[in-house]
Order: sequence, then structure tokens, then C-alpha cells
Amino acid sequence: MTSKRLPPISTLQAFDLAARLGSFTRVAQRLGLSQSAVTRQVALLEEDIGVKLFERGRRGVTLTPEGQLYRDEIAPAFEQLEAAASRMRDHGAEDLLRLRVYTTFAMQWLIPRLHAFKLWAPTIRVSINTDVAPIDFDRAAIDAAIQFGPGDRAGAVEEVLIADEIEPVCSPKLFTGPEGTADLDALLRLPVLHARYRRNDWLDWVIAQGTTEMLPAAQLELPSSILAYKAAECGLGIAMGQIPLLQAEFAQGLLVRPFQRPLRRSMAYYLLTSSRRDPPLRVRTFRAWLRHELKSDSGRQKTK
Repeated sequence: MTSKRLPPISTLQAFDLAARLGSFTRVAQRLGLSQSAVTRQVALLEEDIGVKLFERGRRGVTLTPEGQLYRDEIAPAFEQLEAAASRMRDHGAEDLLRLRVYTTFAMQWLIPRLHAFKLWAPTIRVSINTDVAPIDFDRAAIDAAIQFGPGDRAGAVEEVLIADEIEPVCSPKLFTGPEGTADLDALLRLPVLHARYRRNDWLDWVIAQGTTEMLPAAQLELPSSILAYKAAECGLGIAMGQIPLLQAEFAQGLLVRPFQRPLRRSMAYYLLTSSRRDPPLRVRTFRAWLRHELKSDSGRQKTK
């Protein structure tokens, strides 16, 4: 009995691509080979099965009648191979949660808790993108986003995570009195730190205290809230803090609240998902964990 064998897969791949692209040059570019290497692969296949598969011309190659018949026979197999590979790639992506998260939220809240999420969902891997651009789920390869603002984003389902609550914070090196006893005069004597992308925070808070007195110009402007908080910890000045995101710094005594007069505004950190498709299991799992963590945070705050 004569043994049956397949032609080398490399020759079949070169043939299939050449049949689709009509050019050995383009096949070579696709596979990262030289044109002569592709020509040899096709010649080996022709020799193996004993038929001429292509007619060579100035503008490329075309299938012979025998070549067309052969391609019709093997094309479904290649389609099955490609479909199987695509399914495996999708399956591999099932456990990859792709997030876009503002840097401040990521550093102050999410990253310190990722070990807890790993225990909650051991099979889900997390990829974090800190781009601040508005999310477009139709274009970005993102499963969910956590962004700050007033809400009402087009194309997104929004869920409030943490309301915006701000007030000045500083190092205990700069304010040694009991928290909640400072007045605006004391504030104006301290170096003021500004975060570039939250320019209105200081003015909003001062106005909420019942005065229109302008603050002095920032003695240090920093590109992010994270850096403003770090500068405040180092005693360089007083920063406008996002109170829900600074609980660890308060507990460790790194920052204090001289006034304890928080301003709550109609903005928040939102969890955003696409409004045009149902969230996959990895997103639903992450959302459930967020709700659990935020509920736990709320419970801890009430017991203090």
C-alpha cells in the first residue's frame, strides 16, 4: 500500500497566497521571504503533485485550469485553519481586560487594589492605558474606561464610581494645628500648588467658602494631580486634594486637611462601557468587583 502524505505546508501556503494575490512579489512581502524563495516553493509543489499551477506573465501570475481546480479543493481547508486560529486568538483575549484609566485614579485607587482583583478573578489579566483622550469604543481597542467629568458621554453607558469631593491638603510639616481649624488667611500664607489639568479647583473651592478673593498665583504648577500631591507631602505647599482618593495618605499621616470643609461638585469618576454592545464576561466581572470594593470603602468610612 502506497503511503499518503501532504505536500510541505510552506509550499501550500505559498500557493494559496499566490492564488489570492496574483503575484509572487506580493507573497514574498507578506511572508518576509525573497521572490526567488517563493518561486522555489511553488516549483516544489508543482513537482510534488505533477501539474503546472501558474502561468507567469508580466503583471504577475494566474492559475492554470489545473491550478484553479487544485485551489478549489484546498481553499476550504485553509479557511478552516484561519477560522480556528481566529477563534483561538479570541479565546486568548477572553481573559485580557483592556482598560483606559486616568492616571490619578489608577495610581491612587486602582493599582493599590489590583491584588484584590487578582484574588477575585484569578484568570483575568489586566492591561491599563492612561490616555486622557475621550473614549470612542468604536475605534479604540478598549473594553472599559474610568474617566472623570460631568457625565453624559456619547456612545457610552456610565456608572458613577466616586463623586468629586475636593479641599486643600498639605503636609503636617506646614500645618501643625488641629484639622478643621484653619482659615483663609492661613491658607493664603502657604505656597499654593496647582495641577495643570484641574485649573478651576482652587477658585471653585474658595468661592464655595463665601468669598471672591482671588488666590495668589501658583508658586508651583505641576502637570498632574499625582505630582501636586507628592509635592504637598514633601512640604512644598498646599494642594487641592481629591479627598476620596487620598484616604491612604490621611491614614498614614502624610497629608492633613487643615479646613475639613470639602466641596462636592456635580462631577465624578465614571466607569464607561460601550452602549452599542453587551459587555463581555471580563468586563462584567470587573464591574462587580468595583462595586464590591466601593461598598467596602464606604463601610470603612462610616465606621471611622
